[in-house]
Amino acid sequence: MRLKQLLGLTALLLLTVPMAFAQTGKIDGVVTDVATGETIPGATVVIEGTGQGGATQVDGYYFINNVRPGTYTLVVSFVGFATQRVEGVRVSTGLTSTRDIELSEEAVGLDEIVVMSERPIVQLDVSANVASLNSEAFEDLPV
Repeated sequence: MRLKQLLGLTALLLLTVPMAFAQTGKIDGVVTDVATGETIPGATVVIEGTGQGGATQVDGYYFINNVRPGTYTLVVSFVGFATQRVEGVRVSTGLTSTRDIELSEEAVGLDEIVVMSERPIVQLDVSANVASLNSEAFEDLPV
C-alpha cells in the first residue's frame, strides 16, 4: 500500500513539474537594414516597460526567453538607425513568437564644438626651457 502511494506521488510530480516551468514563452527574430537587407549585429531589442531584452548576435538574430504570456511592445534601437517600435507582440505559454524587424537609417547631426583655452604667462609647474609656437610659426617649419 505504501509503495503504491509513493509511486502515485512520483507520477504526480513528474506530470506537474514540466507544467510549472512552461509558464513563459519566447520572442525571437532577425533585425535587418531596410535599405540593404543586411543583418544588424549589436542592435538592442527591449520589451517596453520591463527589464527584459538583449542585443542581436553577429547574424542579426535576437531572442528573449522567459517572457510571461501577454501582449507587448518591442523597442529596437541601434546607432545611426531610427528607433523602431513593434506593437502587438503576443506571447503564449510554451510558444515562440517570431518578429523580424527592419530598421531605417537616420542622419545624426552634430553641432559645432569649439574648444578654447588660455595659458598663464608664467607656468609654475615647468622647470625647463619651453618654446611656444603660434600657427604661423608652425606652418613655416620644414617638414
